[in-house]
Amino acid sequence: MINLELTEEQAAELKSLLDGSLGDMSVEIADTDNPRFRASLMQRRQQLTEVAGRLTRLIGAGETSTQTSPPAL
Repeated sequence: MINLELTEEQAAELKSLLDGSLGDMSVEIADTDNPRFRASLMQRRQQLTEVAGRLTRLIGAGETSTQTSPPAL
């Protein structure tokens, strides 16, 4: 786990890039005949979808940073 701090503008830009990548991945998944490659792409798409969802929640809440690891004691 890592900590990532972004301005709201940076978070929005990253979200936009992820959304574009997700669209490209959906096309690539549909076009591949290789089941292993398709499964790998689907796993990557799921991970990117989760990150994009977190960014959406942060942007909507007006937060500029997120902690993705437990706080240090």
